[in-house]
Parts: sequence; C-alpha cells; structure tokens
Amino acid sequence: MIYYVTLDPERALGLEDMLSSYTIICPYRSELTEKLKRDGVNIVVLEDQVATKELEKIVERGTYGILQFVSDRKIIVKNNYVMVLKNSQLIEDFCKKQGWKLLAPTAKVAEKFENKISQYRLLKDVVPYPKACVSTLEKLELHRHPFVLQFNRGHSGNTTFFITSKKDLEKLTKKFPKREAKISKYIKGKTYTLNCLVLKSGKVITGSVSEQITGLKSATNNPNTTCGNDFTSPRKLAVNQVKAIRKIAKNVGKAMYKRGYRGLFGIDAIIENRTASAYFIEVNTHQPASISFEAKLHRKIGKTPLMEYFILDSLRAAGSRKPPPIILPISARQIIYRNKTGKILSREYIAKIYKDKGLLSRMKFAKPNEEIYRIQR
Repeated sequence: MIYYVTLDPERALGLEDMLSSYTIICPYRSELTEKLKRDGVNIVVLEDQVATKELEKIVERGTYGILQFVSDRKIIVKNNYVMVLKNSQLIEDFCKKQGWKLLAPTAKVAEKFENKISQYRLLKDVVPYPKACVSTLEKLELHRHPFVLQFNRGHSGNTTFFITSKKDLEKLTKKFPKREAKISKYIKGKTYTLNCLVLKSGKVITGSVSEQITGLKSATNNPNTTCGNDFTSPRKLAVNQVKAIRKIAKNVGKAMYKRGYRGLFGIDAIIENRTASAYFIEVNTHQPASISFEAKLHRKIGKTPLMEYFILDSLRAAGSRKPPPIILPISARQIIYRNKTGKILSREYIAKIYKDKGLLSRMKFAKPNEEIYRIQR
C-alpha cells in the first residue's frame, strides 16, 4: 500500500483514481474529502476518528503529528510505502523506525539545496543566476538599489524583499543586522515555474512550463506571494527561451543527483524584459504545489504525469510512459485566492461566503494570506 500523509488532501491528488493501493490520510473533513469518499477514493480523515482537542494537538505537529497518530492506531504497518509533501529529518527518522518505506528525497540533501544561501553556493557555477552575493544586512548600506533580498529560509515569499530605497533596507537591518542574506540584482521580467523529477538513474524528467502568478491583487495582499500558475502563456515564449528554462532545470537536477538527490523538485526562472535572457531564481526540493493540478492536465492529453513517473521509478515498476510536453497544448490556469482580511477565518465562514467560488480550503481555519479557495480551469 502507498499512503500519502498530508495536511491538505489536494496535494495528494492526480493519481487517486488510478491506484487501488493508494490511500490519502489527512486531518480535516472538507468539501473535497466528502467528494473523494463519494468517488470511492481510499481516504482516512482524522476528524472522523478523534475529538477536536486531540486533533488540534496532532495538527500542531504537522505531518509528523499525523504520522505519529497513524502509527499508534496501526493504520500504516511495517513495509508499506509513505509519501509526504516535504520531507524532514524528523519524518525520515520516524518512518525508518516504523519500518515504512519513505518515497521522498533524503532530508539532509534536500535541505542543503532548499535553503537560499547554501543553494546559491552549491549552484552558482551551474546555472545563470542574476548577479548576486551573500552578506549580512549591516554591510549593505552602500549597496545599489533596487535589489532582491532573501533570507535563508522562507515560504510563499514571506522572506523575500524587494529593496527599492535606503529606507526599505534600514527597516530590515534594524531587526536583523547580523543575519546573512542572499542579495540579487533586480531583474524586470516574467517568472516561470517548471516541475521536475530526478530518477534513480540520474535522468531528469521535466513537466510543462507555467508562468508564475505572483502578487495578484485580487488574490493576496503580499506582492511577493505566489498565487497560481498559468500554463497557457508560455506558448508566447521563443523556442530558445523554452530550451533555456529546460536546460536550467536539467542542470540543477544533475547537480543535485551528484549529491544524492532523488525525487520531485521545482525550479523558478525569470525571462528578462530587456535582454529576453533566462535567469535562474531558485529550486524547491520537495513536491511542488502545482504537481497535482499538472497531473490532471497531463492525463487529460494522454501523457504520464511526474507523480506517476516518481511512483513507478520508486517501486521499480514497469509501465508504458509518455513524457509530458514542455509546452502544454491545452489552455489551463490555477489561481489560489488567499485570506486578505487580516483575520482568521473559520471553515464554516469560508463555506458560507465563498461557497460557489471554487475548490474551498481544506483546513479548519485560514490565517491571513493562507488559502481560502482556488480555481482550476
């Protein structure tokens, strides 16, 4: 059996109707989980089994907390396969102790490439970064504006800052004078995302390029927050630009493979307006957020999704595989609308106010800038 353990069941979608041995485990009951049950998908919802207070304690510990619960209840037993959105050393050690086979990149290697500063040091000679350096904030007073400042760790743009004036920098320097950051030349252009997979053989498989929708005012208050993917707009890219993005992805994958990386990852690249050149922004060493949506799109056109490639490769299973196209031949877009109210919104409130908007949040509460609903079309 393969168990996908996640806080958000949407992340586990794409192959749920293809694999009879596939089970999704998540904490909360939602519109999505009820639909999956009606469709006959194997799904375990903790809210159906435990009291609210106990569930809250489980969720506080994230995916690791869910793994502890299913271990105690013997929902997953020895020698079964486990999948998670993002691995950690804690999760890896726990799965090993339980005798579970974890289908994920090794935590130690993934972390080295995930963190912005160590990532830069490992890849600066491999891919075309915009001009960049690493420095503490207190030494940046004379640095030329504008530039992009990134702290070592972050999520959805919460530690990325566009510095356009001395005043912008002073605010951060006052809080974090000794903190190291990666400083990059600010480049005007469109950002593109490409989901990828490093196979056990070292071969790098790429998905379809999408334009990254960032800072959409109707979807978020944070101009740095990613809020979707547009798979249609890359058709306007020149052939050499598409090749450049794919080359970046493959070079990153090969560099990570040499250090022991196996599994899914995603890269962001930017096409500069002025020169039309492609530059590497960053790599995310876990299952990209758009993998499940992309899987549906690839199946729709009769191609093998990266998630299926990953599972087959992990299990050493045979299968007829048709690689996905680098440019998707059909129109597709996903937009994630986030909480712009500044308040914590309950599941009940979201269901009432946003009922007919799209796929509603699968969580019990949505904090500021967390997802309320998403539209996939």
